[in-house]
Amino acid sequence: MINDDIISIKDGVPRIISDEDFDKVQALLNTRKKLDMPRTKEVYLLSSKIKCGECGYKFSGNRKHSGRNKRLHVTYRCNARANKTDRSCDNKEINKNRLEEYTLKILSDIIFDEASMEQVIKNYNEFVQANSSELNNSIKELNGKITAVNRKIENTVNAVAETGNTSLVTMLGSLESERDDLNARLIREENKRKSRAVDTSVIKAAFTQAKQMFESNELEDARQLVNLYIENIIVYNEYVDIEVNVLPFFSDTDDELRDAFKKTISASREEVYIMIYRQ
Repeated sequence: MINDDIISIKDGVPRIISDEDFDKVQALLNTRKKLDMPRTKEVYLLSSKIKCGECGYKFSGNRKHSGRNKRLHVTYRCNARANKTDRSCDNKEINKNRLEEYTLKILSDIIFDEASMEQVIKNYNEFVQANSSELNNSIKELNGKITAVNRKIENTVNAVAETGNTSLVTMLGSLESERDDLNARLIREENKRKSRAVDTSVIKAAFTQAKQMFESNELEDARQLVNLYIENIIVYNEYVDIEVNVLPFFSDTDDELRDAFKKTISASREEVYIMIYRQ
């Protein structure tokens, strides 16, 4: 089993990709304004993922003009502040573009780092090997229980037919419910085994697909990548935690597998050069 990694970043996310890929990513981040979106309406790429670490409320997008020159500030801010709820919160707003670029930079480090991909594949194989025997034993045990219950059901049906004892009908219903429950559990375990039985070439192909999506510079592709890879973004007054699923294509329906390949990247707001706007 792989433990969650907590990564504290002193000077932002370190550059762990090649110069060519790094320049490509930087060019993409610098030209995000080319995304097909109206100039008069902001698109908040992360709005479904951000939560307040201070009070637990969600963050939502906000536009406002302030200062002598009525400068436009586009941010994410805690809904407890925005809606003036009874639950007071002093969490500061966070610059929208800075947070989105930082999040995409984290995704680029995951998607474009070949060494990281090889390590993920290695970890995946170790996970499957460690858990396959447990799953196989569970499936074998469930099949045995289902066989035994079916035998009891058959015997009970025969007894009802021979004796007409109506009290056995209640027992029959209970046995059928037990069988249905066992069958449902068996299906879940078999689905787990199927979801984990993935050839490593498929994982590599998924990373290649993610690269293509990242390079497309299309808004919908960016949204899909965020939905796939980002579990949560938790904003505190002093720092930000970004929970990443490094193997999203194969762990979205398996809680145990998803937890095994989830890591938290943590950095202070200042370390990732996030500008903070106060009310």
